[in-house]
Amino acid sequence: MNNIYTPLLKRIEDLSMSVFEPTFTFFDNTIVINYKKTGSRFFEILCKAPIGHPYDNTPDGDDYSTQIDTKFKLLSESIKDYNVLNSKGVDYLIEFECNQRASILKWKTYAEVLENAEVNSIDELLKNPKKKLTFVIKNPIDRFFSGIIQILIMYITETLKDETERDRLKRYTGLTDSDIKYVWRRSDSFFSENFHNKLILNQETLDGIDKFITICTYLLENRFDLILQDIHTECYLDSMKFLIDGIENENYQIIDIGECHTNKAYKLFDGFSNTIKYSDYFDVLSKTKYTNRHIYDFLYKLYDGPYGKLNAVTHLLKKENSYYQILKNSNHFVSLTDDDTI
Repeated sequence: MNNIYTPLLKRIEDLSMSVFEPTFTFFDNTIVINYKKTGSRFFEILCKAPIGHPYDNTPDGDDYSTQIDTKFKLLSESIKDYNVLNSKGVDYLIEFECNQRASILKWKTYAEVLENAEVNSIDELLKNPKKKLTFVIKNPIDRFFSGIIQILIMYITETLKDETERDRLKRYTGLTDSDIKYVWRRSDSFFSENFHNKLILNQETLDGIDKFITICTYLLENRFDLILQDIHTECYLDSMKFLIDGIENENYQIIDIGECHTNKAYKLFDGFSNTIKYSDYFDVLSKTKYTNRHIYDFLYKLYDGPYGKLNAVTHLLKKENSYYQILKNSNHFVSLTDDDTI
């Protein structure tokens, strides 16, 4: 079997047990639940005290995170335990990955996490939460392109080290060894979190972006196996809706990460904490908004442009977009749009 597909088969095997891997961020009065490329970094910044706040260098502030990655694993038999979600006749073991970030995580054990959530089990947390659950969604096309950029980074820094893959790339795209070496040299700065800000300040240029875009287009046209197996582009909204439908006390809300950079959003965030008024730090926190907008915008031009090179993306995400529309039209969806966007 062609070894190109081995990682994909491994991903399928892993997914047969691990069905969902959301991120939980704990605040005083809410628990934010989101998936990859839908605001994890933003909400981790938010859960720490902003620079200038009296708590920003205390154990409750900048030095400790209250964000935890989780894994939902399908169980073959019914079990009643503190870490098992029993939903619609199916049981899921929920793992909190406390050990992976032990040095910066506020809590070290599952019991401490449940205590903060004011519940005795994960089943109670997800069905009858004491703290309001805040589910974060994102426009599927926006998220897909954001995920593609993540795959592009991994491809350039890791996959492209393989000589066979380099030869294949050169054959399909016309790129040369010199072009690939240029991409390697430029990748650290090009993918840095503050590149877009430097671009605005004329401290960076878009020289060489065509080479990166050529590789990105190659991935979309020839390496869809990498896209299908990656957690940053796989669909998730059906699993998010599954969790939402299982909440019995309706103590939840839904927000869109695309609307989270507004004054209205920061006023909502004020209710997340008992000690921090986020709206007072609107300007400070807005500076933490990092983006690969330079690549993202180009992908949208390919998608919306006259040649329609990426029309297949719409078809691929048709079902995901239907879930997105259902959640956006939910009575629990909170619109955060206003005229003051960051």
